[in-house]
Amino acid sequence: MIEKNKFQAHKLLLSFLLPLIILLLWFYTDVGNIMYSIDVLASRMANDSLHLSKKWSWFWAIMNSKEEKYLNVVCILSLNIWYIFDTKRSKRIISISQVLLMWIYIQGGVVLINFIFHDLMTTDRFSPSLVLKPFLKLSEYFNDSDIKDLSKRSFPGGHGFAMFYWIFFSSKFVPRKIFIPTIIVGVFLCIPRFMSGAHWISDIIFAAMLAYAYVGTMIWTPLYSYSLNHIIKLLQQVQTFYKRLQP
Repeated sequence: MIEKNKFQAHKLLLSFLLPLIILLLWFYTDVGNIMYSIDVLASRMANDSLHLSKKWSWFWAIMNSKEEKYLNVVCILSLNIWYIFDTKRSKRIISISQVLLMWIYIQGGVVLINFIFHDLMTTDRFSPSLVLKPFLKLSEYFNDSDIKDLSKRSFPGGHGFAMFYWIFFSSKFVPRKIFIPTIIVGVFLCIPRFMSGAHWISDIIFAAMLAYAYVGTMIWTPLYSYSLNHIIKLLQQVQTFYKRLQP
């Protein structure tokens, strides 16, 4: 079992205030126009780069194919498994429980984000590929409708939320030698949707802030130790039951 996690109110409050302030500035001040200008410039630069080389555009087409979701899972699981086997055998049940908790808790985050921004607020925002003209669409360029390069609900970036959730949650327990590759892989896996024009850069940035706030409700409150200890206890019971079955 692990010690009770302390409630860090100042960090939790800051993590919620930041996206709220950005959201208010975005919709109710001229900051929104400035951010949109940055969005357009960034998307234009990304899309123009696809004209430079067919191999370059083909790479981003592959990274936005329907098989790409399996790459995400493989990358995340690989680093999770590395962390589990990197821990001492006597403490491995704790590392397994931490990884399980991370995978379980994100399910609530995805549901919550969709409810708040798509059902409650109905923040329908068209992606760059639907707004900017002319625009090279990878799905048309390679004649493959499975390539993800557009969205009528691009805000906030669900892909970015998941990747930054993984990064921020991992910061709670993984060692530096594993956390650095986690950051690199997580950030890189956010780029494909931006390069294809399925998301604005601000969609991804705001998704990162939301992920930071959501992860904070777990790692900066007693909920972390409470949930983790219950999973550890359950795994210990499974382990005991398995040993009893052995001849």
